[in-house]
Amino acid sequence: MIFYPPKPTLISHDQPLFARLEHTGDTVAEPKYNGSRLILQILDNESVEFWNRSGAKMAYSPSAEVLTALDRLIRKLHGYTVFDGELMHFKTKNIKHQIIIFDIFIHNGEWLRLKPFGDRRKILEGLIGKGTNEILLAPQFQDHYREHYAALIRQPEIEGLVIKKLGAPLTLGDRESPVVNYMFKVRKPGPNYRF
Repeated sequence: MIFYPPKPTLISHDQPLFARLEHTGDTVAEPKYNGSRLILQILDNESVEFWNRSGAKMAYSPSAEVLTALDRLIRKLHGYTVFDGELMHFKTKNIKHQIIIFDIFIHNGEWLRLKPFGDRRKILEGLIGKGTNEILLAPQFQDHYREHYAALIRQPEIEGLVIKKLGAPLTLGDRESPVVNYMFKVRKPGPNYRF
């Protein structure tokens, strides 16, 4: 099955909306990683498929460590499960064979489209917890978005920040990834920008 995951609305770090989102009380922020968007499908107790956001199967061969981490994750599942995340593999120097998970579409055969993001995140926390070096749950921040953003964008593997509304249901596309208004991407500014 092909899933076209949502794309955040692009905003600037100096827009008033960035500051307002921090104070609404119903949002969280996560790092925006510089990797390849990954739709990770756990088909059964052994089969795992890696898909990109365009609906094509990825030609990725996981390391033995990633396979071990996936096996540990699969043992916590009881049916078809689909995760949304980022594959960090050679796009940033010295970072390879790492999966960052930031959402879940289907859990043990249950379609989570109507569950709010905050509930889906709790499912992920139960499955992944702190994770391993190979499979991580994206960290979240509930306040001080600007300070987190300023610190994160100094890291080469980070492209910026994604702000998500906790109460938002999931929107998936039929043929392409839809741009949604419940997630906001704040990209890293140009190389000469100073805070």
